[in-house]
Amino acid sequence: MSKLDARTKLLLVIIVTTLAILATDLVYLAIVVAVTLLIDILVRADMNKIFMRIWRLFTVIVFISLVQSLTIKGGKPLIYIGSTILLSTKGLIYAGEFLLRMSVIILAGTIMSTCKEQEILDGLLKMHLPYELVFMTSISLRFLPTFRQEFSSRLNAIAIRGISIKRLALIKKIKLYSYLIAPTISGSMIRSKQIAMSMQSKAFRAYRSRTMLADPILTVFDYFVIIVSMLAMALYLYFMYTLGEII
Repeated sequence: MSKLDARTKLLLVIIVTTLAILATDLVYLAIVVAVTLLIDILVRADMNKIFMRIWRLFTVIVFISLVQSLTIKGGKPLIYIGSTILLSTKGLIYAGEFLLRMSVIILAGTIMSTCKEQEILDGLLKMHLPYELVFMTSISLRFLPTFRQEFSSRLNAIAIRGISIKRLALIKKIKLYSYLIAPTISGSMIRSKQIAMSMQSKAFRAYRSRTMLADPILTVFDYFVIIVSMLAMALYLYFMYTLGEII
């Protein structure tokens, strides 16, 4: 499955993320997570990268889940002070649903990481999307590493001056990052202006049609995966809305 067309992988991502949004309880969400993880394995995604991404966001995800579980009331009270309910079974269920949905998003993003950037762009062009939109997507994908590099270089400049960011208080960290955001954004804007000037000098969109170096074609296996995934999605929705919530 690693040789699937980028359009097929994009469809799989759309299906699993849509089902994660429509899922009504933890059982259905767990099924979506398991299927998404299976797809990652079949397309030979980098599992170490997946777990690293989840680990980096683990603290934030758990914190948001706990806050959500404390603010949602209902079900059987688990922790309460007097008449005030701090934590209930319904709050825990909502927290678990948030954790699973975030897992689906991370796993689905890893599916597309198995495609090369040019394969994704060629696939979008074959879907007859406007070239301007595809080009804008390409620029945004290339700008993210540039933006991260500029931000990290400024952090390194601060570290060279003997300032330990990890030892700073929370308020000072927020002020420091706010001071770094402005020059990072201004540097990115300067780069974007340079790209715009380069595009104009090369007569961007001088012709309505463009040629493609590669012409991706959907294989029989791609059509098989598309049909099976659509049928699986239909069956999933049928059983979910027929049986209702399990938990």
